[in-house]
Amino acid sequence: MFLIKHPDPKLNIPWYLTQISFLLLPINPLWGMLVICTATIIIFRLKYRVIISQHINWGFAILGGSLTMTSLFAFDRVSAISGLINFLPYFIIFAGLSQLLYSVSTLEQLARIIYFGSVPITVLGFGQIWWGLQGEIQNILMPGWYLRAMGNPYGRMSSLFYHANFLASFLTIIWVLGLGLIILELRKSNTDKNFFYLSLLLVINSLTFIALILTHSRNGWMTTLVTCLAFAIYLGWRWILLTVAIVSGAIIIAAFGNPPVRDWFRLIVPMFIWARINDQFYLNRDVETLRITLWKFSWHLALKSPWKGWGLGSFKHLYQPQSQIVIGHSHNLTLMLLSEVGIPWTVFFYFLVGWILAKGIILLTKINLDNSEEKLIIFTYLTAFFASILFHVFDVTIFDERVNLISWSILSAIHGLTNNKKRKYFT
Repeated sequence: MFLIKHPDPKLNIPWYLTQISFLLLPINPLWGMLVICTATIIIFRLKYRVIISQHINWGFAILGGSLTMTSLFAFDRVSAISGLINFLPYFIIFAGLSQLLYSVSTLEQLARIIYFGSVPITVLGFGQIWWGLQGEIQNILMPGWYLRAMGNPYGRMSSLFYHANFLASFLTIIWVLGLGLIILELRKSNTDKNFFYLSLLLVINSLTFIALILTHSRNGWMTTLVTCLAFAIYLGWRWILLTVAIVSGAIIIAAFGNPPVRDWFRLIVPMFIWARINDQFYLNRDVETLRITLWKFSWHLALKSPWKGWGLGSFKHLYQPQSQIVIGHSHNLTLMLLSEVGIPWTVFFYFLVGWILAKGIILLTKINLDNSEEKLIIFTYLTAFFASILFHVFDVTIFDERVNLISWSILSAIHGLTNNKKRKYFT
């Protein structure tokens, strides 16, 4: 059976629901969210006293209350209140899932579920780009199911996501989880190794990598290369370091080098890569659409209202009168938060997240080399979350519930594992 039991029999029901949720999530976000919310409610009923006793949950509760209060006095109150949906539910889900995800077996299973659940998204993306597959379903079973031929923007794979960048953000996380699962299987002895399962993992990750290329997301490409470097350094695989360095160097020279050397490398590197890197496909872009322009405006807003910000979702309402262009956010999560919720609460938010990640890194360094399976799982989850952080330096994809929920579930798993009172590393 694909679904497995939880180490704690009392948590079997919410654990089964969580697994089902992440299988549904990619192709049906609404039902996926409804199932995970049901699981969270059950966890709160079972673990309420433990949840409210943890300081990190109080921290997110205080942050949630502050975001709600600032939204009531925001520049655009409706946008600010509606923007809370990208934060408040995930604070609650985080608190619940951290009580569920506290063992290596549950983390490995969650990674496996998320990984295999992504397959329909990748397959539909290939159909969209290569065969012009398109369709729309609007009913209670499949609300908002929309596939645009040739992707959005045109020529960039977006699958069931609103934009190619959202798909790229989703696939970078899938790529990292896939690497972790593959290496975990490779490290097993030949008698324990499931060669069919390993082959399946390799095929899916290869398709994920191709799909990432077809999103034409420079951010996705960069994040993928960085995660490859992270795994190569962690595993001590120098040949991967050398390969990534050679590939990156060739792309950079092809995109930004001087002739004739540049022209030689352009014979090797496909045009759709180097021309996308140096933005040659969009030579006449308006200055108002450039990220540096958006960042400067967002920083200017943060300085004008540093304590409480302008309210969630206010960027597009403030930027449009200045630029006559509708852009929903500043393409940088930190700058978006600084301008929309204020400097103090942005710092507090990053303190909470940073504290969890710091505990995860400390745990990673304390585990004995003999327990390589456990060490690899923690490293994979940390790398997946850092990949999400890196992606949000140049774009903001928390507006998609699939990307947002998976990111928060990874963070809750890191917290759950490090906060397990039975662990000798923190006693």
